[in-house]
Amino acid sequence: MRLIKRISNIYFVSSVLLYLIFVVQLKFSYGYLYVYSFLTLIIYYLIIRAQLFKDDNYYTYYRLSSIIFTVGFLGILANNMLSYHYNDNFFVFSEVDAGTYHKEALKMISSSFAEGIENILGYWLYEDLGAVLIISTLYRIVASNLIVNVSYLVISVITGLGLFKIGRYLMPKRYAYLSALTFSISSYFIWFNSSGLKESVMIYLVTYSFLNYYNFSKTGSYKYIFYLLMFLVSLLLFRPVIVFFISGSIFISTLLKRKGFSEKIFALIIGIGLIYGSNVVSGIYLKYLTGGGVSQMIAGRELEGMVKGSIEFTYMVNVLAGFIGPFPTILPNTRPDLSLYTPGLIFKIIISVPFLLGVFYILKRRMYVYFPIILFVAFESISLIFILESLELRKALPHFPFIYIVSFGFLSYLDSFNRSQKKKLYILLNSSFFMIFCMIIYWNTRN
Repeated sequence: MRLIKRISNIYFVSSVLLYLIFVVQLKFSYGYLYVYSFLTLIIYYLIIRAQLFKDDNYYTYYRLSSIIFTVGFLGILANNMLSYHYNDNFFVFSEVDAGTYHKEALKMISSSFAEGIENILGYWLYEDLGAVLIISTLYRIVASNLIVNVSYLVISVITGLGLFKIGRYLMPKRYAYLSALTFSISSYFIWFNSSGLKESVMIYLVTYSFLNYYNFSKTGSYKYIFYLLMFLVSLLLFRPVIVFFISGSIFISTLLKRKGFSEKIFALIIGIGLIYGSNVVSGIYLKYLTGGGVSQMIAGRELEGMVKGSIEFTYMVNVLAGFIGPFPTILPNTRPDLSLYTPGLIFKIIISVPFLLGVFYILKRRMYVYFPIILFVAFESISLIFILESLELRKALPHFPFIYIVSFGFLSYLDSFNRSQKKKLYILLNSSFFMIFCMIIYWNTRN
């Protein structure tokens, strides 16, 4: 717990410094957003510190769900008020996609179910179908984006409890609790719960897919395999490639547990096939649905402002973002929504260092119980790097909860380290955190 206290202090000090450094460049009209973002990081820090050094009976499902619900409710309320102040709507700076889901849901409830499905498939991507189906179902109760926010808040609590349950299989109770809490009340996750996008439901489905796998591994009951398949089928309506990443991660982990050399070679082939296959599918998508291949994709990213500097620099940044990012945007001057992610993203980047150390530790000691979630993070990260989407939070979000789980899992093993090992680890962590601080400044000062 002492290292978590140290990490939380580093998070607080570095975040405050970043906000003070960039406040001189703030456009006055975005002052409310900047102050709100700053207050969010202070509240986040205080909540984390308040959870440390308690007895095990403190870390309960009830307390976790109460904090997630309370913080989520207040965050969603504040996000919607800011959205209405700046844009006269409740889409929280996501009018393009969330607004589209809203319009399509309204069309669906005013027509037959079959006509609604046909309309969506005729004009929009298949992976948007799940979001419209859920939102249109909610709109049959009240045709307002606010009911979506309420539903997503409830889903976020259930997701947090699911992450806690996964963590209980992997680490001591208090560390499992903190891993679930720090993700569930992060500013970017609360933003998605406020926006009316599909990611909140998708994170829930991914979380419970892995939870049912771990339940099966622990109990041997085949009902959990049935539940797992149900969640995977549901995910097909949101982002089909994730289904293959989850299935591949679980299957490869099962093969790696075996002692035979042939099984490990087979697992390697499957892993390479998954990464290559996802990139081929992405290439086909880019060629036939966006009017070009990789070169067209890069041109599009340049227009979107996602290519800062040379292509080589952009790929390097995407590699970093794939494993420790994406980098936070401090100022709301051009993209207000990005600044709302910042408090949570800074903490996420900081704990990505113990995540990478944890991956090394887990692989070295062959702790197979962690393998499915580590492989899932690796598969999705590498596939996003290829298509320059590592900086796109929406695309990277599905694997974020497991970065928190692996990171806190690694921190839970530090008690077994001797004094010399801990000293070296502290030096490595402090130097890494300083480098991350400098990279965030550099990223935010580039034109």
